[in-house]
Amino acid sequence: VPSDDDNTNNTTSIQQIVNANTWSYSQGNTNTGTAGVNGNTIDFALKYYNSATTFLSQAALNFQATGQPYKMAVWDATGAGGSPGNLLYESALLNTIAGLNMIPIVPAFSLPVGNFYIGVRQTTSTNINLLRQTENPLRGNTFYFSFPSGAAWVDNTTTGTNRFMIDPKLQTANDAFLTKIILPNNGATTCSNSSETISAEILNVGSSSIAANAAAVTLKITGANPQILQSTNTAVISSGAKGIVSFTGVSLINPGVNYDTVYVSLPGDAEILNDSAYTVQTVTANNVALETTANTYVLTPVCDDMGWTYYNDAAQNSVLAVEWGTNAASKAAAVASLTLDAGLYSSTSGSGASAKGTFTMKRYWNVNVGSAQPATPVKVRFFYDVAEKNNTDLAAANFQSANTGSIMKTSSWFKTNSGTFLGDAAHVTADGVVNAIPLTDVNTAGSTINNVLYAQFNNVAGFSGGTYAAGVGNATLLPVSITYFRASKQGNTHILNWKISCVGSATLKIILERSIDGKVFSALNEEVVSEVQCQQPFLKIDAAPLQGLNYYRLVTITPDGKKLYSSIVTLLNKANGFELVSVAPNPVKDAAVLSLTSVKAGVFVFNLLDMTGKIILKNIVKVSEGSNLIPMDFTGIKSGVYSFKILSADGESKTIPFVKY
Repeated sequence: VPSDDDNTNNTTSIQQIVNANTWSYSQGNTNTGTAGVNGNTIDFALKYYNSATTFLSQAALNFQATGQPYKMAVWDATGAGGSPGNLLYESALLNTIAGLNMIPIVPAFSLPVGNFYIGVRQTTSTNINLLRQTENPLRGNTFYFSFPSGAAWVDNTTTGTNRFMIDPKLQTANDAFLTKIILPNNGATTCSNSSETISAEILNVGSSSIAANAAAVTLKITGANPQILQSTNTAVISSGAKGIVSFTGVSLINPGVNYDTVYVSLPGDAEILNDSAYTVQTVTANNVALETTANTYVLTPVCDDMGWTYYNDAAQNSVLAVEWGTNAASKAAAVASLTLDAGLYSSTSGSGASAKGTFTMKRYWNVNVGSAQPATPVKVRFFYDVAEKNNTDLAAANFQSANTGSIMKTSSWFKTNSGTFLGDAAHVTADGVVNAIPLTDVNTAGSTINNVLYAQFNNVAGFSGGTYAAGVGNATLLPVSITYFRASKQGNTHILNWKISCVGSATLKIILERSIDGKVFSALNEEVVSEVQCQQPFLKIDAAPLQGLNYYRLVTITPDGKKLYSSIVTLLNKANGFELVSVAPNPVKDAAVLSLTSVKAGVFVFNLLDMTGKIILKNIVKVSEGSNLIPMDFTGIKSGVYSFKILSADGESKTIPFVKY
């Protein structure tokens, strides 16, 4: 303009991705707001043109919030006026992450020639906050929404100037997608240790295989334990397949916070936005030490080391450790404690040859997991003072020596079958430890950690509490107990299996019972077994389960008439659906376990409602076929009456109330 008096405002510039594999309307990374709704579902779609047969391998999505469920989708352009038409592709349920979300499509999706639409589907009534940019005026016949999801498509020019930040990406020959960093101990806080292994998962979204050692992978750690490590893929990663690259000998000796970044370099890789991943790792000191003051100490899980979770008291002494394995629900629900009494506990009766007595060590542990008992055996390390164990043996020996003709029992480590153990008259009698099973200490070499001795028990099938016991008398020190009782579905039949400890009982009657309401039970199977037979695991099949929810339990009866009942397990017998069994404990303090049984696996929406029906919390939970024990954290929730409203992917809804105190 010849007469322009201000040339400083005559130009502008924008940043836009232009490469061989990316379609994009986005101009730079700056957003001007979000798209989404509360109270209903909605779909968003934007149009692109494809000139030749090609494949879609991933898409870049941008969100403002984390944790909201959605699906990515592709439609053709056969709708009215060239709007979105048939649904061609829909991803599994995803969860938003604030910022850039690189979403792989495996196998790569074949795009039609011509116009197509890509977008997201908000699957719940909570706003997904899809990032957008302003385009004014907004180009027509390009950006659409469907409200509620599945309704007629509306051109976004009728309501605003919003351009959605969704960038589809074509498949190229070479493309390594670094999907995640795999921290030791499943990402839990790590105990300071000499070395650990950190791994990275690489997904090959390219059309060509990644040759062995072709992908150079770097781990860079800053923070408490700064270091840089290099590695490569040791095996071929085929198109659409995943490979694990591991970094061994990662030094994590300093307590503190690590900031871990992993990035991959592959020759000819056309996409750089999927080449890196980032996570934060906490390392804490592992201070194994013994308490010396009589008290009950509530324990907190503080760190994991080589699969072991260490539990600390308030003084940050590690006094107990559990190797949970795959039992994540049990680990999440666990409430652990250590008790150190002023002295050992003893219960005695009689004199001379008829004298009997039981003596338990003054230091003992308890772990309460509610109904979330482990599905597979775990390991326990109990740190103790050998002098306390020797004093327990000595007390039994002195009692036997003072009563001529009496007989020493075989001393043993033990745990109760269920419930809490205490060194008191309710749990220890002159005849033995009530409802207890023996444990074998596999630490025969007397290994220590930080110079503290521990007893290690493998194959622990259920949680309660225990310690060491010695005794005198003819009766067995540890009477009949139920080690585990489990149930599973196999087609239209129900499989029940269990293991019982019955050392010292010549015979034992075992009754398998079933109920339709969990209150009135009837016998399904009954048998009398010898002590030898009792040592083997049992399996029974309910070939004709009752319609609906089936409750099962075991009853054992000794020759002298003593009865012992197992915990109750449930299975659902119908074509579809699910049932809510319980919230335990109820009332709830800070943590509980919700028991749910489902005919099939799926993704469920868990809504926590207050008395007015207002949603306080929402979670998306993957549920397995059969019985599920789902840990729930209520820390920070006010006292009151609440309910869980559970919604399945099939639209079925059920509610269960509980009290928070």
